[in-house]
Amino acid sequence: MLCFAGLVLCACGSADKAPKSEGQPSAAELAKAKPYPLDWCVVSGETLGEMGTPVVKVYQGREVKFCCKNCVHDFEADMPRYLARLDSAAAGQIHQPEPKGQGG
Repeated sequence: MLCFAGLVLCACGSADKAPKSEGQPSAAELAKAKPYPLDWCVVSGETLGEMGTPVVKVYQGREVKFCCKNCVHDFEADMPRYLARLDSAAAGQIHQPEPKGQGG
């Protein structure tokens, strides 16, 4: 019961702080966005495509690809952390981590 309450609080708390993650970006949004430079999910470390079709979003003019919808929620809950990780990975400062499994 305590775990269930924690999950509900987590979901409610992140929903208030994060932008809505519904729907895929339009073709126009994707055309304007800076392309995603990695072949793995910046949240989980999973190789894109191993869990099905990647989820594609646009944040701050940047395309971001995720292995699953769960990672979208994690990303939105701590966007500065994951954008910094994305920048470091794109610059070659960090490499694909061992996947955490099942997104996030």
